[in-house]
Parts: sequence; C-alpha cells; structure tokens
Amino acid sequence: MLIREASTNDIAVLHEIFQELHKIHFENRPDIFSVDGNPYTEKFIKKMLRDKSKRIIVAEENTYVIGLCAFSLNDNAYQTRKKQILIDDIYVVPGYRRKGVAKALFNYVKSLAEKEKYEKIDLTVWNFNKEAQSFYESLGFTEQRRIMELNIE
Repeated sequence: MLIREASTNDIAVLHEIFQELHKIHFENRPDIFSVDGNPYTEKFIKKMLRDKSKRIIVAEENTYVIGLCAFSLNDNAYQTRKKQILIDDIYVVPGYRRKGVAKALFNYVKSLAEKEKYEKIDLTVWNFNKEAQSFYESLGFTEQRRIMELNIE
C-alpha cells in the first residue's frame, strides 16, 4: 500500500469517495445533510488541491485509490497551541476496511505533524459514528468538547 499526496489526476476518484462519505452522513443525519448537497464537487476538490493550507492524501493499492484523508494546516494565533492540524475526513473504501488503511493514513498525518513541528492534531466525529470514535480512541485521541443541539420545531 502506498500513501501519497493527492494530485489533480485523482479528482474524479476523490469526488466519488467524497460522494460516498457524504451519503453516509446523509443517511444518518438527513436533517443536516441533503441528498444532493455534497460540497465536494470536482471544482471544489481542485481548489483544495491548490490551497497550501489544505491537504488530501490517498492510500493506493495496485494503482487503485482505496482511502483518503483530508486535513487542514492551521496556525491559530489566539490559542496556546498555535500550530495544529485539523483532520476533516478519513474514509476507506468498504472492501479495504479493518486492514490498516485508516491507520496508515493517520500515521502519515502524524509523521507530517512531527516533522513540521505541529503541536496537536484535532478532528471531529459525528455521534452516530461509533466505529470511528473507537478507532480514534485507539490512536490516542481523547474527547475535548461536545457540541450539543436542540431542534426548535
């Protein structure tokens, strides 16, 4: 398995994977996500790839992209820990789950953080995604805060 930076040659497959990820969010939170509201259009992905503060890495096996991790590089002047990485998305194609792909993607991000002297890695995970929560906890992540909601009807 190869972990590498995504390129413009990956835009079509990235779009497909982000569409699958959006579908999971829609199925679990249709009150928030619309069926056709995937913000990761090919144009948006191309813009992300050009943005120096954002990165997308992919896991590849036999030239087939089997997972991705999208993250942001942040320098927050108002916080104690100024250099932070925010993981926006980690997704592994269903047939490749539980085979170390997500961990390899995370380890790439962690190595980058160590090499470039980032002080912290943050991420958010939806409450419905218990499997991801367990995975992140196995990597050493701890709960930092909760976002709660009250629907007004």
